[in-house]
Amino acid sequence: MAENPLFAEMLRYLQPRDDYVIWGGIAANAHVGTDTPFNDLDVYLESMASFDGITKDLQAMSWEPNKTKLPGGGVRNELRKQSITFDLIYSPLSGVLFEDAARLRAYGYDLRFVSKEALLLTKLGQVSSEGRPQEKIARDLETIRKLRAVISPEKMAKLSYNMPRAFWTTGFV
Repeated sequence: MAENPLFAEMLRYLQPRDDYVIWGGIAANAHVGTDTPFNDLDVYLESMASFDGITKDLQAMSWEPNKTKLPGGGVRNELRKQSITFDLIYSPLSGVLFEDAARLRAYGYDLRFVSKEALLLTKLGQVSSEGRPQEKIARDLETIRKLRAVISPEKMAKLSYNMPRAFWTTGFV
């Protein structure tokens, strides 16, 4: 993955920062060693200022933006360069995803990832979301099985309790 110069560009950009967490396929690979194929990097940001700043920086690096609003006051920007997507998300409800974030060495970079427990919850949300393609559901279920073997039940209970209502009704924060 990081052999692709565009992924390396994204990871190099994120490495020194502390205002994000990576989730999705790359986080699954980092936490439990799945072979999830991906052509995007999914990132939650801590603030709207971070969202705006990173968007501006990436546009200066020739990433093309596609900004949309999300339920609950959130925003998403799918920045694209060639066939690669850098998905930035800010939601005022996503603060819980930053609890127990871990800085892990992955793909040759020190990066911030959601905790294993937060990744499990996000995968549960994705697998139950309407319109998710079957091949992605199959990969999500593989990741969920692997995560169940390594999570902390105590951390999982605390995180589940603290998840915003929107997660339980929509599957996303």
